[in-house]
Amino acid sequence: MNKNIRRSIFIFGGIIILAVSLRYSVFTKKETVPTVTAEKTIPQKRGNRTLNVNAMIIKKQFLTDEVEVRGRLLPDEEVDLSFETSGKITEINFKEGTFIKKGQLLAKVNDASLQAQLKRLEVQLKLAEDRVFRQDALLKKEAVSKEAYEQVQTDLETLRADIEMIKANIALTELYAPFDGAIGFFAHSFLF
Repeated sequence: MNKNIRRSIFIFGGIIILAVSLRYSVFTKKETVPTVTAEKTIPQKRGNRTLNVNAMIIKKQFLTDEVEVRGRLLPDEEVDLSFETSGKITEINFKEGTFIKKGQLLAKVNDASLQAQLKRLEVQLKLAEDRVFRQDALLKKEAVSKEAYEQVQTDLETLRADIEMIKANIALTELYAPFDGAIGFFAHSFLF
């Protein structure tokens, strides 16, 4: 297309858009809803007309910056704690709502029978170690069979395994905090 034709179309289109927008702005003016109206008569050349005036009385007042919201607070992390063994709880080492550290002992179940079994096995362990020492000395002198020596050594290893099992069961009677935080049961709704 020729440059002159393009320029003419562009100018003609601009004039049409300008005419439409002027017509729209002249015929679509809206008035605001008055809050306080006052009527006054103003003399003009064409005669007296009533003029509506929007006014508002300004008073000094306090601005409150409050928002009232109902809601429920939820923790970032939570866990239900329980013992892996049953029994009577003998210690509780926290107060509800207090802050605790990771690894802190929270509660303990009665482990008196397990402690007694552990002491009995530790005493038997010393005796079994002495037996193995004696059997080893006798085996070197060929005064005892290798089978008897191996039986005593097996008894020693069995006692050591039993002690580890009892210690593991004692550990199950203790409840430790898995992470830092506040401890307790909170089921409260708050109004802010």
